Amino acid sequence: MRSGGELYRPSLEELDGELDRIKRAGSFRRWLRALVIIVILAACAGGYMMREHFMVVRVSGSSMEPTLQTGDIALYDKKADISRGDVVLFERDGMLQIKRVIGVGGDKVRVAESGQVYVNGVAVEEEYVLSASLGKSDIVYPATVPAGHVFVMGDNRVTSVDSRNSGVGFIAESELAGRVRIVLWPAYRIRFF
Repeated sequence: MRSGGELYRPSLEELDGELDRIKRAGSFRRWLRALVIIVILAACAGGYMMREHFMVVRVSGSSMEPTLQTGDIALYDKKADISRGDVVLFERDGMLQIKRVIGVGGDKVRVAESGQVYVNGVAVEEEYVLSASLGKSDIVYPATVPAGHVFVMGDNRVTSVDSRNSGVGFIAESELAGRVRIVLWPAYRIRFF
């Protein structure tokens, strides 16, 4: 109502403007609702993928230096196929261990006194090894990897206790927790495997 008791009658332009404003507000609400639904679905799908396929692990120990260092945070794939050269996780004595696959089922592995590794009679080029060493080895070479198993070694051959030691031995493929894919943290060490 206007002063003097008379009713205000909006013009057609004012009515059209108000209808446009209402439509825009409804459109924005629909867009916002759709965005929230997409974010929720993406979070659920990401959570499922993380739970079913990927896990995050914090590295502790020096056996994989320089490739992995204490404090590194890495993402590993629980469903990955495993082959020679892969960095894998497995559980021993209630703890996750991280080592590199040197031999797979049927391979003949030999580690020389100098620390040089041979697989099926061929010297393995290992640019990732900190220092070649026979390490804590008490097995007989050449060691034939049984079917369904892998032979693993740490990249820091001097300190690593791995398949060269009968206390660890061959690792059954069913014992492998997964394959390391990415170092996520610290940022200056981010790398893909």
